Amino acid sequence: MLKQLTIQTEMMNDSRERRRYGLKLSKAPNLRTAIVALIALLFVSIGVTALGAEIKVTDVASLRACVSGNPIAAPTSSPDLGRTAGPGDTCVVFDGVYALGDVPLVVSVENLIIRSMNGATATNINGAVPGALINIVVRGVTFGGPAGDQGVTVTNTDPLGIGLCVTDPASTIGAGPFPNPCAGAAAIVLVPAPVITPAGAGIAQENITIQNNRFLNNNEEGVVFWYAVLTAIDTIRILNNSFIQNGASGLVFSSTVGAVGRRGNDRNVVIEGNTFESNNPTGLDGTNFPATAGGDCDLDTAAIHFCNSGTVEQVGILNNVIVRNGGVGNAAGDAGAPTAGIGTHGILFDQGVIEIRDLLVDRNVIHQNTGNGIKFDYVGRLGENIIISNNARGQQGITQNGPSAAVLGGAPANFEGSGILITANVTEVRGVSFLNNVINGNRGQERRFLVVPVFPIAKGAAYAPCRSGNGIGMENNGRVEGVVFDGNDFRQNFNNGVCIANRGDFTRSTVSNNKFHNNGFGEPIAVAGANQAPYGDGFGVYHDQTLLNPTVVALLGTDGFRIEGITFTGNDYRENGQHRLGVCVTDVGLPLAVPPCAGGTGTYFGLGFGVFMRNERQEISRITFENEVSRRNRLGGFRLETDTDSPGVRSGDIREISYSNVQAMESQGDPARGGIAGAGAAVAAEINDNGDGIAHITDNGDLDNISINPSEASNNGGAGFRIESDATGKLAAGVVGDPAALARAGDINNITIKD
Repeated sequence: MLKQLTIQTEMMNDSRERRRYGLKLSKAPNLRTAIVALIALLFVSIGVTALGAEIKVTDVASLRACVSGNPIAAPTSSPDLGRTAGPGDTCVVFDGVYALGDVPLVVSVENLIIRSMNGATATNINGAVPGALINIVVRGVTFGGPAGDQGVTVTNTDPLGIGLCVTDPASTIGAGPFPNPCAGAAAIVLVPAPVITPAGAGIAQENITIQNNRFLNNNEEGVVFWYAVLTAIDTIRILNNSFIQNGASGLVFSSTVGAVGRRGNDRNVVIEGNTFESNNPTGLDGTNFPATAGGDCDLDTAAIHFCNSGTVEQVGILNNVIVRNGGVGNAAGDAGAPTAGIGTHGILFDQGVIEIRDLLVDRNVIHQNTGNGIKFDYVGRLGENIIISNNARGQQGITQNGPSAAVLGGAPANFEGSGILITANVTEVRGVSFLNNVINGNRGQERRFLVVPVFPIAKGAAYAPCRSGNGIGMENNGRVEGVVFDGNDFRQNFNNGVCIANRGDFTRSTVSNNKFHNNGFGEPIAVAGANQAPYGDGFGVYHDQTLLNPTVVALLGTDGFRIEGITFTGNDYRENGQHRLGVCVTDVGLPLAVPPCAGGTGTYFGLGFGVFMRNERQEISRITFENEVSRRNRLGGFRLETDTDSPGVRSGDIREISYSNVQAMESQGDPARGGIAGAGAAVAAEINDNGDGIAHITDNGDLDNISINPSEASNNGGAGFRIESDATGKLAAGVVGDPAALARAGDINNITIKD
């Protein structure tokens, strides 16, 4: 357990929640900052006030001089004529409007504090600068005072206008390269020229605090971190700001940022207490980021966007309100084919990120964004010690993200919208905990048939095996191991509560004390086809391309992986799944009518199990269900199934499965309209043998060492407790993938049913 470090500020009063996660915020200063502080204390003790002085800013001239290391010169209304700010001083900005025109502000004094007299509503800095209106180019700068009434409003109305850049002298007043997001054309020429103070001061890569400000109506991003060369950053604090109605993302760590945060025992990059609302309102971000080796940060947008080229570690994203970001048109980024169908996300990790570890995303409200609530879309590992826990303000957490019902029914028939999405670009997922989240009402749908993935997968490519609209969707290209789902509330998501369709094993994980209610109901007011959830299970694990891509012969790479060592305890699954006439998948990317659908490649009639785990040619083993309740799910309570699409290859075994104090009741099933089928089918051809309380089904694998005791499986439409190895597994060979009937069934051994 980390030692608790008390931060003496008004923003850090939720110490109980911080102790719960061992959170502490880094205050580690650089050596120069420490020396300045010690000298200041010495001077105070002998009555000298040369350091830590306040300089009064009353007009544009005194503002420019104060932040740039120049003496305040006439003409000016400032009473501090002739004074020059040095390290540790404070520029106190008086009430008023500071119109910078087309000439930006460059902050070049190390450890300078810039604050207002009476807050952001009384102090406005505006202009029309191609690039950033304000550029911080040295370390240790604090922009905005520690009190709520000590920030400023920043507005840049240029078409390429960013509110504030944290950068380096080369990217603004030096040698470039140009153009870049902070300088839209060439080096900035300023009078008076900024003076790097003291000489040789480090660039703005550490000890930067931006707090209590309002970034409002900037035509591009609110705040951007960008450097001329790849630069790691740490000890960054973004605290209690408002990012409202900016034309693109609110906050961006761009592709020339290397590692964000450093390995250690504290959270040294903290984004806390901010409001991100109605950013990227048109859904059409401009193209102000150049393509670099790490990628192009314009290809996707989010309220908080990590598109850096390196690791993300020891980062805390806490107590933010992230709401209503993105346009109705739901086409973010460069508005071209690669990003059509992708809205603006709450939080996004993509492009050059290579690994995330030691991340805390806690107590945020992520609500009604047009993309995903949180999206991980980079080639690299997710884990370890990742904690995602968002349940602030009662029933608000990661809720109602995704496109509107009207948009959902249009072309191109693929619309992202999950509470949390881990895409197939991510490799291994390990040591991630989803704790006490409220993940409700997220909406999205993928109606295209899936193609063989080519890595890295491009934005908007037709590979999304969870088919969007889930509370949590995990599609990563590698194993899922050591994941904890505990205490979450998954309700009314368009598709599943949880979908796992990764290209790797799913092992050694825990699912406990969650609620999975009313998922898979689709969207009743969307047009036909767009209203149907493809799956609709409470908790689904799908390692079978026949299920993911019915009738399409495309090697998705999802087959042949184990499901092993999973513990389910104390969960409640109720009323998951709904049939709304079905939906066809197709290769043309256009909406199709409800079944039968001419030109489609497969048909989904919806599933609806409490838990559904299905493997192709691999085993399901060592699964424990204890103190579980499943009631009135559409197709059944618990279904574990292994399949084979080849008469020459055995399906996997189902073994070492135990049930204790489990209720699986009142699931009636739907033999005609529950499951999947081929193109143009009017009824389901597979997974239509449903309606069981507890079912174990294999084509020709063995069933071994399965036990059930004190449990109840009653009032279901099929069997209460079903164990079957049937040598077919389908209505007819060839309907949804099997080329021929199987020759023999597997064995059934060591079955215990008691009490």
